[in-house]
Amino acid sequence: MIDRLLVTVTQLRIASLHTLYPAAVPILDDMFISEYVAGAILGIIIWWLDNDLPHSPEYMADRFGWLSVAGTYRMMGIEPPSLDTELDFAHGEQKGRAA
Repeated sequence: MIDRLLVTVTQLRIASLHTLYPAAVPILDDMFISEYVAGAILGIIIWWLDNDLPHSPEYMADRFGWLSVAGTYRMMGIEPPSLDTELDFAHGEQKGRAA
């Protein structure tokens, strides 16, 4: 059940990327990307719980976001943000990272 929820959430995020980047030409189909990202999310949550929550939820979201963003964007034909950009993965926002 949780894996279906994660796939649905991921599909919604991918749909929003299509809206933001209508000219992008995906390399892989949306379902393949959704399944991959959902599996990665579930895997990292299981690791986090099995290891007694060694990091804060914010830390985990930030690290997972950076691991998944570059590949997902590229497979959708979108140039990913640079590492100098701070992404707010909880709210889907992007802003310049303070020096």
